[in-house]
Amino acid sequence: MSLLHNILHPKATTPIDADQLQAYMQGTLNPEAQHKLEAQLQAGNDPFAEDAIEGLKALPAHNIDLTLYEINSTLHKKLAAKNKEKKKKLNTETITILAAVTILVLVIISYIIIHMSSTK
Repeated sequence: MSLLHNILHPKATTPIDADQLQAYMQGTLNPEAQHKLEAQLQAGNDPFAEDAIEGLKALPAHNIDLTLYEINSTLHKKLAAKNKEKKKKLNTETITILAAVTILVLVIISYIIIHMSSTK
């Protein structure tokens, strides 16, 4: 989960803790921590962060944990599939390049052999 530790603001130097976010959503954060979290969210002027907060506010408090788990799980699955597809694509490209180079080398060797045998 290290790649997805901060979905709301990935460029932040200090990631937003899930427990801190949940406390913010439930209104149990102290005012200083709440102000710090809001400043952190606004620092990047990230519209996704604002949308995420609005979406989480629309959920009942007891569904937040389940929703965050489902989001993280879905993102992990999509990233894993994307990485697997990327590796597969890279392997296909590598094989194609190697095949082309091999054919080119064989053509050059064949030309040299034919040229040498015809000059004798």
